[in-house]
Amino acid sequence: MGPRTLSPLAVLALAIAGCVALDGLAGGDDSTRASGRSSSRACSAAGAPKCEHGSCVDEDGSARCACDAGWTGATCNECSVGSVCSAPSCAETECAAHSTCNDSSGTPTCACVVGYEPAGSDCVWKGVVRDPTFEDSPAGAWTVTGGVTIDASVKGAKDPGLAELKTAACTEAGVKQSFAMPALSTAEPLAMEIHARGTCQLPFIGGGLNIPCARPISVSIAGRGVEPFSLLYGDGSNRMCLGERAFGGPIELELFPSLCGSSVKSLALDHVAIVTAPECPAPGIVTNGDFEGVGGWTVSGTGAEVAASVGNQGSRGGRLHSTKRCDNPRLTGAFSIPLATPARPALTFTAKGTVNRRMRVYGNNGTVLGTIAGTAVYEKVSLCMPEYLNGMAPQLAFGLDDDQPDGSCGDPDDYEFVFDDVKVEDDPACTDAHVIDGGFERADVARYWQKTESGGSVTFVRSSPNGAKSGSGFVRLTQSGCSRTSSVSSVTTLPAKASGKGGPAIEFFYKATSATGITYRANATDLPPATDWTKSRVCFSSRRSGFSASITLAASAGDTCGAGSLSIDDVRTVHDAACPE
Repeated sequence: MGPRTLSPLAVLALAIAGCVALDGLAGGDDSTRASGRSSSRACSAAGAPKCEHGSCVDEDGSARCACDAGWTGATCNECSVGSVCSAPSCAETECAAHSTCNDSSGTPTCACVVGYEPAGSDCVWKGVVRDPTFEDSPAGAWTVTGGVTIDASVKGAKDPGLAELKTAACTEAGVKQSFAMPALSTAEPLAMEIHARGTCQLPFIGGGLNIPCARPISVSIAGRGVEPFSLLYGDGSNRMCLGERAFGGPIELELFPSLCGSSVKSLALDHVAIVTAPECPAPGIVTNGDFEGVGGWTVSGTGAEVAASVGNQGSRGGRLHSTKRCDNPRLTGAFSIPLATPARPALTFTAKGTVNRRMRVYGNNGTVLGTIAGTAVYEKVSLCMPEYLNGMAPQLAFGLDDDQPDGSCGDPDDYEFVFDDVKVEDDPACTDAHVIDGGFERADVARYWQKTESGGSVTFVRSSPNGAKSGSGFVRLTQSGCSRTSSVSSVTTLPAKASGKGGPAIEFFYKATSATGITYRANATDLPPATDWTKSRVCFSSRRSGFSASITLAASAGDTCGAGSLSIDDVRTVHDAACPE
């Protein structure tokens, strides 16, 4: 039976109803059903996409672009991977995400950037670390030192293969490799992900007991250290967002044990990879730094929250409220410091806290970046960032740690801090990021040097050009209590490796009075009494070059008691020929 023929009046009625042609009627086919009317309306509505190389179609009442062959993207303006597009050169060609254009052949074509592989007309992340599972495939992907073995026959918690880092030469043990990374502009947010296991031995009569334990692993990325990269108990994993420093060109990755104590029986890497991480912030960004969005912060301890009306000018903000000792409330987020030249980045925020109490700001794994004193009114804080974080994307945490010298957990201790408007900004006052205020000259010196007063006092002396080694500031530790220690400490950045210049060290000048029962130390180095300013140093392992390093200067009184003082000035990091390269 042939197609039916409708009278002109019937055709007019169908046209008014919006059905110009229906299946089975003369002149109609499946592509011209009633959906054609809604497509026309959706594509003509305000906000409908303008399709450069394609046409607008309707999908359930929403307009989208159906791209011509060789084109992709929301408006069909991106050349598909592997396609030859109509533009005469790369200057007129916009490639799909994670791909770049090449017109050396005379015809512009798009190809996936390093680390990505084609998937249809797009590019998806495949990874760049070779032999991420430590199965020695391909052979020699990892360069090993200090007797490290890679064993494909041992099954880890995540997949087959382990690299054992705890060796007889543990202090030299490590694995490393170099690989190309995509440029920041062509990549999506990425993170380093590590799976590992640790086993320790507890001493018992008649033999030891091997149990799972958490041991940190140090990671060096593009010459900058992350220490320690802590792991979960036993078989565990951790991830760290990659900052701007890790993108573009060849990158060297090295992993080695942070600790080599005799109780550690095994420390093995199971899986190391770089993975996509949409939660990681872009350079210069603090995730949800104004607290007005959703997410970006996690709470721990007791009394931490993101709350309404506590921020600057009554907006949302972060709040840390302790009611008893050891509540330890903490808000943890993420930020990314741009690869600035010169490096003058600062973390800025507004804060208000209980007078005479302190809030600490932390980077990765509890490293103190600064201490803020409460003033009972909102004030803007600018906290200079250490050089080792330049171009990195560490964790960021605000916390109230128990800062009282005496008492017990559970004792009443009611105080709070609120903060808002957390940003990364340039601060011209942040001039030396290797040792922030190593000369003790800044008015906010107590932000960068953490003091502990136990049976003594720590005084930041200001405006004393005759007493200082240089400038007009220095720090004095006075100790008089029995079996007590007073100290100041800070986190510095060791210089990068420089062949022929010596190993990394922290150098400083000190004076110390002679006193029975008093000892003076810089880390584990004893400082003999000195009546005049005397130069001293603390050496570090050469593999710590580019890493953060803690310096603690202390005056201690033993059981015999006594009284004495230690003065410190001009702390800086150097290469020193007396320290091993």
